[in-house]
Amino acid sequence: MEGKAIITKKDFDVVTLDAASCPDMAVIEGKLKVDKVQKWAEATENRIGKRIGFVFNDSVIMAPTVNCRIESGGFTINSPDKVLIIEIYKSLKSGKATL
Repeated sequence: MEGKAIITKKDFDVVTLDAASCPDMAVIEGKLKVDKVQKWAEATENRIGKRIGFVFNDSVIMAPTVNCRIESGGFTINSPDKVLIIEIYKSLKSGKATL
């Protein structure tokens, strides 16, 4: 893994799970705490054309290519492995996740 974490679970303000809208995928949607939004915007701007990895328990879950600066503080984590996404969500809600 290249570099250090841009954000960690302690920087999340809101985290929700959608496991029903798409039958073949589960999605975690989140919003960062207000004081982390600028850091996220700058980091995503610096990574345009490059990948940002979402890591859970030392495994890369997804590594999307950044297309633009993300100023909303929002993010999504998805995978066709619904069981894994639900496990990540439960870990985030319980405070036990290493993300």
